[in-house]
Amino acid sequence: MDNSIWNALCKQPTLKASSQKYAQLVYESTTQLHQSIQSILSALDRRAIGFTKCANFESALHDAKAMQKLSPSSPLGYIREASIYSEQGKQLQAIRVCDKGMTKVDVMDTHYDELQRAKMDAEQRQNTRIDFISQLPVDIVMTTLIPMITNGCLSNSSKSIPCLYVSNVWRDSIIKCFGGLHFDIGDDTYADLPKLAPFIHHIKETEVHGYSNDPWLADLLRDNDFCSLKTLFINGCAGYCIDGLVPSFKSIGNTLTTLQIGHDDDITLPIGDVLINCPNLESLAITQPSATNIRSLPKKTWPKLTSLIIESIENDVISCREVMAIGKRFPSLKKLQFSPCEDVASIRVVLDHYPWISNLTLAQHAILYLDRYANHTKLKELVISVDTVADTDNVLDAVLHLGQLERLKILFSRAWKSTQVQGFLDRLSEACPNLSSLAITCDNAPSTQSINTLKRLDHLEELGFSIKGLDHDDGFWQAIKTFSQLKCIHVHPGKSINRHRRSSLQKQRPDLKIIVQTRHFEGW
Repeated sequence: MDNSIWNALCKQPTLKASSQKYAQLVYESTTQLHQSIQSILSALDRRAIGFTKCANFESALHDAKAMQKLSPSSPLGYIREASIYSEQGKQLQAIRVCDKGMTKVDVMDTHYDELQRAKMDAEQRQNTRIDFISQLPVDIVMTTLIPMITNGCLSNSSKSIPCLYVSNVWRDSIIKCFGGLHFDIGDDTYADLPKLAPFIHHIKETEVHGYSNDPWLADLLRDNDFCSLKTLFINGCAGYCIDGLVPSFKSIGNTLTTLQIGHDDDITLPIGDVLINCPNLESLAITQPSATNIRSLPKKTWPKLTSLIIESIENDVISCREVMAIGKRFPSLKKLQFSPCEDVASIRVVLDHYPWISNLTLAQHAILYLDRYANHTKLKELVISVDTVADTDNVLDAVLHLGQLERLKILFSRAWKSTQVQGFLDRLSEACPNLSSLAITCDNAPSTQSINTLKRLDHLEELGFSIKGLDHDDGFWQAIKTFSQLKCIHVHPGKSINRHRRSSLQKQRPDLKIIVQTRHFEGW
């Protein structure tokens, strides 16, 4: 029966004629009808309770909604539906049901207050928060909970990161988990700087994307206490900003160990001033139109610098004299990368006069000369960039002659044919048995077969690779899980790894460190 008809039948009518006998009959009959619907509502309510206790929530909700249809003005159906949702933890649905009921139920109804209490209880439960970070064991918080909350990385810190604002305990635990914060900023986002004031002391790495609106970056470094800042990347720096920027490095010079700066203007970066302002630099990378004049440096040494990268956009060739000056000023250098390098004599100077250098990255045609130094026993680490398909075979052949290598990184600017990858890794596992670290950066991911091939390298503990398209490849992740000698993997791009996949792997291999890279293994 339609609920509107039922409501009309249960309503006490107004009688036109006054007859005590028959008026009483109408009243009693109408009351019986009302009692009948109350009996039905009561039965449906009891049955809904039973369904709920048996976890038959859909059936319980069906009865609760039937109660509302039979008597839209009765609070019982709304109270029961709200309690069913609340018991399932669905407090917002419970609140919405109560709001709906309160618009239909008479405030004078004896159960109206109960409907109000149901809403208040749901609101209280909805507002209840459990501080898992404070209550769970520290090892679970650090290895599982925080990586799950943050998806494995704290980047784009120029934007609000809600989890850092929950409490001081959350902030301190998250910062401790990552060892500090990563801070991205540029000309288009520096207006958000005031939001970062509470976190300045915790920023360990800053990446600047575009600096042409002088002098906000210089002011930022000079006016704030970046007491934890160790790494600074500046890309796209306008030449006219350099004069004001370099002096500001003195404010961060005591803690800064890694500096990378690039610009495309005619002004030459005063490398001497940079080194004087940042005396604790361990790694310096400069990219600019003209070659950096190393010979112009003061006649002193910087013994802490172990990595130096110098690149000339306009192909100013690094001369032998510049190479000789590098060795004299930086006696502790372990990694050297310079570009362009077309003069084989420059390579010979490095390999013959600076045998302590263990990592050499060469650009342009220098790769053709690697075979000459296959017996250079001190060359333990090699980084090679391949820009064209034509270079690939030369690169691979040259690498396979360097059996003494312990760390190898190959950068491809495009995808690498899977058949070529497999063939190379087969030969690499035989030619370079001492490899402990291998990184291959290209658009496509290695196959499961390739991973199984690398298991032949008994000393391989660190592996970097693309995971593009691998999220649902169970065979690949099984191969990683059973790669027993691996202690650390670097994966990119970060957005390709599913947090559940990562958590599962971490649970199965708690000894395996998983590093999600925002850049292609930069700094590794």
